[in-house]
Amino acid sequence: MEYDEYRLRNGVSCRIAASMGCNLFAWVVDGREVFYVAPGFGQDPLKFFYGGNPVLFPAVGRTWDRTGSTPRFGIYRIHGHDAEYFMPLHGLLQSAECQRTAELVGKDQVRVEYSVRLPGSVRQKSYPFDVSLALAYTLEHRSLCLDAAITNHSSDAAPFSFGYHPWFATADPERRGVEALLPCTHMRTIDPHLSVPDGGRRALSGPLRFDATTSYDGVYAGLTGTRATLRDHVGGRQIHVDVDANIADFVVASPKTIPAVCIEPWAAGLGAYETLGAAHWQTASALPMVPPGATRTVQVRYTVEEIPATANKRNLASHAYDRPSTSRRHRPQPASAWDVPG
Repeated sequence: MEYDEYRLRNGVSCRIAASMGCNLFAWVVDGREVFYVAPGFGQDPLKFFYGGNPVLFPAVGRTWDRTGSTPRFGIYRIHGHDAEYFMPLHGLLQSAECQRTAELVGKDQVRVEYSVRLPGSVRQKSYPFDVSLALAYTLEHRSLCLDAAITNHSSDAAPFSFGYHPWFATADPERRGVEALLPCTHMRTIDPHLSVPDGGRRALSGPLRFDATTSYDGVYAGLTGTRATLRDHVGGRQIHVDVDANIADFVVASPKTIPAVCIEPWAAGLGAYETLGAAHWQTASALPMVPPGATRTVQVRYTVEEIPATANKRNLASHAYDRPSTSRRHRPQPASAWDVPG
């Protein structure tokens, strides 16, 4: 797997693989890797989201056709189109043409930009819209800024969804001492078979904590702020995920067999491709739209900070993080296949 590598004079470094959908799969801060990657990552482009910081576009999560008696995975229709379309899990970056277009390399800051286009054959099969994606990564000190710009080159509105899927590594393989703080009021309940929202919700209060015997996979909404935080008291650091107003959900996923917790900022549109089958989908769909000739942008920033040693000692001594939450309000739903490498 080929990749672009950058390093600042303070030792912070990153690696970006264009062949894996511009996945920034390595980010070292204070000599420690921030991201987890699955064994064999980089060998199969179809597994572009099996570690690092995958880009999810133009869809997030799963797509289903539920117009018949049996749901069909990946299939969706667009009102007024004769064809059926297939949307793979987490979008089309595994089939995209990604090219580095610019880089500005300094001792204390690096910015690198990529253009992402979908080949005509992919558009014909999966996404019949002439849309391009520009991605920029800015590395500085202890932060990583991610900028995305979605441009519609066609004469009709283009639907899309967008997100990142960061696999934040945990110091303890069983995730002891790890908690997620989310600026959200509730969890969106998920159909256990289809892994798309079923319209229900559960109230959320307090941090999410992780039990070693449980896999977690929840969608959290009702944002009351712009920062989510993953605290790792064993590792002595916390990672902030700062988002702009285009982010609608935080997805928290953590399979029990993997030493990582994903806090994923997603735009609206989870499970919403099936709404394109309705008349007047340009205004009625639950997906965001890019008007003809327009550009929509999304910005997310990750920042790594140390946790004071006294706070670590106090929190770990309480053993609070070794016990699973018993409140239904705090319990994420069990993990499903769409976020578990296998």
